[in-house]
Amino acid sequence: MKTEKILLPVPGKFKLVVLLAGLSLMASPGWGQELQSGESFRGAAGKKYNEALVYFWSNPWISDTLQAAGVDPQFAAAIVFPEAVRYSLLRDRMEVMGLLSLYVKYGREYADFSVGRFQMKPSFLEQVEADIMELRIPAKIAEETPQTRLERVKRLSSPEWQVKYLAAFIKILDARFKYKNWSSAEEKLKFYATAYNAGYTNNEACIRELIPAKTFYTTLLPGETRYAYAEIACEYFSLFGKNENPINL
Repeated sequence: MKTEKILLPVPGKFKLVVLLAGLSLMASPGWGQELQSGESFRGAAGKKYNEALVYFWSNPWISDTLQAAGVDPQFAAAIVFPEAVRYSLLRDRMEVMGLLSLYVKYGREYADFSVGRFQMKPSFLEQVEADIMELRIPAKIAEETPQTRLERVKRLSSPEWQVKYLAAFIKILDARFKYKNWSSAEEKLKFYATAYNAGYTNNEACIRELIPAKTFYTTLLPGETRYAYAEIACEYFSLFGKNENPINL
């Protein structure tokens, strides 16, 4: 695949990270707001929740891509829905700049920001690519160089590629846990959603232990009000997973 050579000056590494964090906080939809104890995630997210619904249901290509990959579109959407709610375009652009400046040249040890609607990190893509090779899922993986990292950042910035990596993530877990007899779609969804949010390289016992953990928040920095990521995913699935046009509800 042809790539463009981008030469960027690298400022003080840690100064840039601090600047990005500060600007991201100001750009966060929850900046300057205090959440009341016990407030629901949907209520706390406000219009961002509805914007996430609109995004999924006004882009039918997402469902088509997932179906073509052999993945249930609504199950997949539920996994990443909490991240889509918290997504901020302005913050995203700044974090992409940080990846171009630091990750491309130095690797994930210097920058591993979450990017795109589904808030994927370079380290997540690297792991998915490695597991694809291990499971012999057809894919072409190049040698790790600044050029391949640049290509990875471009993929992170592409909604189409994020959907492809989401499908690959699900197929990897399907292969890894093919021996499991899930008691319900909800049990499986909670497990997959937690694995996506907390790190799917964790062992099964660790992922299960983290399912009820309230670690997800609507603001950039941790606040007093937090939510269980798996519960948000399941709420979306139960409310909208089988509805043809939930944005009208």
